[in-house]
Amino acid sequence: MEKEKIILMTVAEEGNQAINLLEEFHRIGKFEEQKERSVKIKFATQVQAEEVLNGSWKLAGNDEFKNVLINKDLDEEERTRVKELVTEAKQKNDMRI
Repeated sequence: MEKEKIILMTVAEEGNQAINLLEEFHRIGKFEEQKERSVKIKFATQVQAEEVLNGSWKLAGNDEFKNVLINKDLDEEERTRVKELVTEAKQKNDMRI
């Protein structure tokens, strides 16, 4: 899990103790050769989680982590709503052209 700690240090502000406040972290999904799996990270406080989410833009400037995405964990209802909003936005964009 060394790569995950490097990612967290990249997005966390200087002096931030986010890494020390990790409650748990584990990979999601079944292991398959040559396949990358998501990592679910649980922080001790909501404030620390929000600081990491707010700093996730810093990954875009780093070539090593440009394909890394950091998202808030959503429940089923929230995922459905986000999916509907994305579909609606795509339809509106298509109508513009």
